Amino acid sequence: MLALVLTAAVALEAPTATQYYARAIEAMGDVPQPNFATYDVHVHVRGMGFMLEREPNGKASIGLGWGSDTRPDASFPAAYRKSDDLTSVLTPQGWGVISSPVFDPTWNGVNDWMRYGFNGRPDAATALPSPTPDVNALPEIAAVQAMGLAFYDARDGGAGTCANGDLAHRIHLIARSAPLEHPLTDAVIDERTGRLCAVRLAMHQSVVAFGYSSTIDLNIADIDGQSLVNGGSIDIIARAAGFGVKHVTMTFAYEHFAFPPTLAPDMFPANPGRM
Repeated sequence: MLALVLTAAVALEAPTATQYYARAIEAMGDVPQPNFATYDVHVHVRGMGFMLEREPNGKASIGLGWGSDTRPDASFPAAYRKSDDLTSVLTPQGWGVISSPVFDPTWNGVNDWMRYGFNGRPDAATALPSPTPDVNALPEIAAVQAMGLAFYDARDGGAGTCANGDLAHRIHLIARSAPLEHPLTDAVIDERTGRLCAVRLAMHQSVVAFGYSSTIDLNIADIDGQSLVNGGSIDIIARAAGFGVKHVTMTFAYEHFAFPPTLAPDMFPANPGRM
């Protein structure tokens, strides 16, 4: 009888933070990703204005500033194509391919947030992850590979809540080395699905007397059977000589998702160069 009680007690023992996180990473291994997607992107900026423009070669880019052509709120139709991992957005000059992950709600976008931050992939970069140690047991999604316990120590962060109201558990993560290359600081795990429903990234960099700090929060949801980011925020503080000189906050949300069997070729200009 005593043996049965002890066995039941062990079975009911809560998993450690490392176990919680390892199970969530494993659960993310088969998350569906769309071949094609269209959606609307809504952006709100405090501290600067926002604008989009497209160059003649078909590349679109974000502009932040105080000019008369910027505004604090904006909405844009956007599209994603998995075959070449391209994101496109409808600018005032027409469709343009854009590198910023603000316009990419897929897990490739999450990977770009982690590797490149707000501006996204440089022209010469690809969507492939950096070489990683011992990833044989990790999923194929590059962002999930980069979140693995090969790079982070896990600490318990207590109870949490997903954006949809589901009960969740928060795990605090500490990079084992090179925190700028491994910026994940928190993961929120949905108790119902066992999958990630939110992540937080933090990046800090200084050069002589100048530097910046940024915090990125991404909410993740199941949308018509696809695992996608459905909203988030980025908070940026620029510093000079140790003092904060500029504070910019941007929130973004994605709505009206559709997953068509194909997309019109003119949504992705022919020669934008590799993002």
